[in-house]
Amino acid sequence: MDTENTINSPLNIELRRVSNYLGYSGRAVIIFGLWDAAKTVIQFILDPETFLQYFDGGTEIARKLAVAFIVFIVMVLLTVGLCIRFFIGIRAISEGQGKMKSPVYLVVTGLFLIVNTAFMIMDFISVRVGHSEPDSLLISVLIEITSDFALGMILYSACRLRFLNRRA
Repeated sequence: MDTENTINSPLNIELRRVSNYLGYSGRAVIIFGLWDAAKTVIQFILDPETFLQYFDGGTEIARKLAVAFIVFIVMVLLTVGLCIRFFIGIRAISEGQGKMKSPVYLVVTGLFLIVNTAFMIMDFISVRVGHSEPDSLLISVLIEITSDFALGMILYSACRLRFLNRRA
């Protein structure tokens, strides 16, 4: 009878709930990273002229080299961003399962949340200036808000889980 009360105590129920939030949020961050990578690659494949319009001057070869360089830089940044999201997601899932605790991934998560929010603000500015279309921006912003929410839930859940573990 005592074991049943311990397993279903309010503290243990809260620990399991917060651990689940942490695992789900980690998975969400990984999925949003994959979505972001797929979206960027598809955008390059379907509309390469979007990137050529910024290079009006010069020869055709120079424009194509410039676009190839930009594509390379974007792919490198995309790979780095995807690796960061995988790092955050895997560490959050691991901590949610009680396997590993690391303050480093929480710092990375906080910084990534700030950078992600800054890029979302820059997307709004690009619409005001006229570089982007509002329809495509709305979908991107909704996805980025959800991604930021998942990053915020990782920060909240990890801190809450650590607090609850100290009380247990």
